[in-house]
Amino acid sequence: MAQKEIYFDTRERTLKKLAYNDSVYAWLLLHSHYNKGERHNYIYKNEFTYKQIAADIHKHRDTVSKRFKALIEDGIIYEFTYNGKIAYKMPYFDDFETLDGPTVLGLITLPVNETREELIKTYAFLLKSRRESYR
Repeated sequence: MAQKEIYFDTRERTLKKLAYNDSVYAWLLLHSHYNKGERHNYIYKNEFTYKQIAADIHKHRDTVSKRFKALIEDGIIYEFTYNGKIAYKMPYFDDFETLDGPTVLGLITLPVNETREELIKTYAFLLKSRRESYR
C-alpha cells in the first residue's frame, strides 16, 4: 500500500541527479516504511523486485536495475542492515517537499513514456516554488 505522503528531496543538485531515476526513487518512497526516531524511510530488500517496480512504472527490469544502482552510487539511497535484514534507507534532507502519495503513484504509473520521468520532479519543483513565493 502506498504512503499517504512522501518527502521528496528537492535540492537542485539531487534533482539533476534524479533525472531518469525519479520514478524508481518515488516508487521506493511510496512503498517504504518510516522510522520516526531516525527520521528516514526504509524498505526491506525482500519487499520488492525489479520486475515488480518495472511493471508498475512501465519500464524494463534491466532499466530499473540500472537506475536502482545509480541511486545507490549517487548517494540518494543507502544499503544497510535493519532488524537483521538487508534494507535500503532513503534519508530526509533539509530541502524537501511533501508530496501527496496517491498523486505520485498516479504520475509514475501513467502510460506516457516520453514525459513520465520528469513529471514527479516537476511536481516537486512547482510545489517548492509555490511555497517559496509565499515566504
